[in-house]
Amino acid sequence: STFRALGWSIAFGPLDPEKERNSAGVGAMARHPRPITTHTNKTEVFQAAYAHGRVAIFQIATGHATHLILTIVFIYGWTGGTDKPEEAAGTSHLLLAAEEELNLLPPGPQLILGDFNANPEDLFAYQHLTNTNWIDLGAHASKWGQPDNEPTCLAPSAKTATRRDYILDNTNA
Repeated sequence: STFRALGWSIAFGPLDPEKERNSAGVGAMARHPRPITTHTNKTEVFQAAYAHGRVAIFQIATGHATHLILTIVFIYGWTGGTDKPEEAAGTSHLLLAAEEELNLLPPGPQLILGDFNANPEDLFAYQHLTNTNWIDLGAHASKWGQPDNEPTCLAPSAKTATRRDYILDNTNA
């Protein structure tokens, strides 16, 4: 592909099998010399979430000397989590499946990121993660000279922008 010819490595998870068209799914890219690899799923709950095309774990080598691996969970949350509690619960289950999977990996830098399609208060798993060892980087963006909680999405039917995209850091990233 063109991306590979330009020095990018690319990895994709499956598409959402419930959709009638190619929809949902997550993927990642990394520029050479940092190869990206797809994580081998370890738990049944994460494998089931992965099969829905809504979550995948990719790993990127971050340095030559240290052989440090950055593990990233990409999540595409269920649409409508702010208005539909069952969709928010589905996204929360994706987050909890990710946490369970990550807990089986060796210590190191980890991120959970993606379009959660909900507000933090709609996601019980977001509350759980940020009350343990996970930090919402967007909620603390002022540490890097940016506004906290900056909107990330303006839906076609919306009048105001919202924040639906998140990056959670396990404090080792």
